[in-house]
Amino acid sequence: MTNSQELIATESLSDSHCLVLNSLLDTMIPPDSTLSIPGAGDPAIVERIVKSIRVGALQQVSEGLNEVEALTHESSGLRFVECDQAEREECFHSYGLAQRSFIRTLGSIAIHCYYTDPRVMESLEMEPRPPFPQGFELEQGDWSLLDPVRERPKIYRNIP
Repeated sequence: MTNSQELIATESLSDSHCLVLNSLLDTMIPPDSTLSIPGAGDPAIVERIVKSIRVGALQQVSEGLNEVEALTHESSGLRFVECDQAEREECFHSYGLAQRSFIRTLGSIAIHCYYTDPRVMESLEMEPRPPFPQGFELEQGDWSLLDPVRERPKIYRNIP
């Protein structure tokens, strides 16, 4: 696969997939009205998530969203998007969705996009900016903790 084929999938999911994705993401990271922070299913966050899904993972996510819809419909007769938060959480846990590979893929992308959203960063009392070039002050630790590692014999070989 060439680099151009591994690029980000921008026009990737159907409208019905996007609806299921929004509901699934809000189930994983729900909005909190008391803190005034969006859930991961917020349209701006979902847009970043969809743009971050690599073409290779797109098929996996699409198939996973189909599976979520099918499992929900079989058990309750409803579409996943028609369920309330408690019903979606029950589906999520009863079908072991957290163990599915598409959820792990989607979850790692969602966490990154969610916690870099300016609204979420501000709710965490962080400046909504990348860590560099300004950087963040880090508390210095005890560097002597590395002494046993430095005193170890070499565990690698030199390459000619």
